[in-house]
Amino acid sequence: MAAAPLMTALIGYLVLSETLGWTALLGMLLTLAGVAWALPDRNAAVVGALEHRVLGVCLALVGAFGQGLGLVLSKHGMGTMDAFEATQIRAIAAFVSWTLIMVLAGRWASVGKTMRDLVTMRLLALGAFTGPVIGVSLSLFAVKYTHAGVTASIMSTTPILLIPVTVIFFRERVGIGSVLGTVLAVGSVVVLFLV
Repeated sequence: MAAAPLMTALIGYLVLSETLGWTALLGMLLTLAGVAWALPDRNAAVVGALEHRVLGVCLALVGAFGQGLGLVLSKHGMGTMDAFEATQIRAIAAFVSWTLIMVLAGRWASVGKTMRDLVTMRLLALGAFTGPVIGVSLSLFAVKYTHAGVTASIMSTTPILLIPVTVIFFRERVGIGSVLGTVLAVGSVVVLFLV
């Protein structure tokens, strides 16, 4: 998923004719390098057959492309619309899409089971508010006022910003690679603000 900012920048160039200067490209590359450096240190044990790992990487690249395309299309479609309105439209489209997927996959029984679990529903509601409502809305505000690739690069720091949370709440151990990668990634975001 660290490839999402580069794909976003490429799609932004092709769809919106957004061009990035050398400072922005340097900041994006440093951010991605920091993310790439920090994360493997936390997940050093990669298990599974080679074909499963290849499939996983391919699916992740498709996901990164989808993230980039979604951000660029949201910026293009938003126009002068408020970011909260745009987020609401995206949420409605997502609800309709997921409903269709659940119908086609015959998964309504598992949805009903989850909805009866009050603890899970509270956590999901909190996650939905902080992620799609606040996070996506603010990301749309950001993409409205700067290049899509720059916004995506800053958003790619989410996994490393969660490292302190996992240390505090889940008592995970963090190696020196995570710390140095985090410093590089977060520090390189400063370069993006020089654009």
